[in-house]
Amino acid sequence: MTKYFYILLGKNVVTKQEKSKSRLRKVLLIAMVLTASLMISVIGYLSNLYGHFQKDFNRLSEAMLVGDRDMVEKQMDAMIQYHNLADRWHLASFVDRHLLRDVYIYKAVTTLLKGDFRSIAEDKTLVQNASKEHLVANILGLAKARQYQGLYQEKLSQIKSKNKEPDKKDKADLDAIVKKVIEEARPYFRLAVENSPSNDLYFEYPFNYDLLQNEDSARKVLEGPGEPVPDPMDYGDAPGDNPGKKSDNKEGEDGGSPGKLNPGNQKPGGEGQPRKPKG
Repeated sequence: MTKYFYILLGKNVVTKQEKSKSRLRKVLLIAMVLTASLMISVIGYLSNLYGHFQKDFNRLSEAMLVGDRDMVEKQMDAMIQYHNLADRWHLASFVDRHLLRDVYIYKAVTTLLKGDFRSIAEDKTLVQNASKEHLVANILGLAKARQYQGLYQEKLSQIKSKNKEPDKKDKADLDAIVKKVIEEARPYFRLAVENSPSNDLYFEYPFNYDLLQNEDSARKVLEGPGEPVPDPMDYGDAPGDNPGKKSDNKEGEDGGSPGKLNPGNQKPGGEGQPRKPKG
């Protein structure tokens, strides 16, 4: 009898253990399904977010290429929002390494398009990376050149407002600005040329470098293109045209991007095609 009792007791224990294992399997299965569903949802959300990020990033690149300031500012705000979102998801370090590792360059371009040249010239991060990044070097060169161009033209305006020719002091001040732009901007353009992947693809860099090769060419850059001279052919003077009617021909207009230093389509230094610096 006692032996039979122990047999029944053993069976009950085994049955309880099996039921307990069965419940554990169900709980684990449910947990795995929920975990898989959560992972799929997160991956789907991140994939969708990455798709939107890529579109905004491409729009930002295109806006910078054509110099659309409003679009650049809008898309830069979007990039900052993506970065803040990544920080909340604890993915900021990954994003900085793989997606927005050059975001400081894009911010610098935005500042350049706004015309805040002094902020760029004084940005320590940009200065430290100029020797490694040809884009940064070019941005700094443009900022320096534009900054001194503004000073030069401001000085010219002051002289013209007095209705007089530049005296010795005025000429000395203008010459000092010309020397400064060569001294401070040209080295950055040199770095942009030396570190750029290809002169064929990045023609702007050697072009800007050559524009500041001597005081005469630098002075032309600082003075700007001057007043545009109308082409007689644009006003219907050709046979068969209506007198006084402006032609639709836009050939010869400046089609360069806003980032280029050469607003008047001048030849670099007046001495032919740009070249890569030696030494």
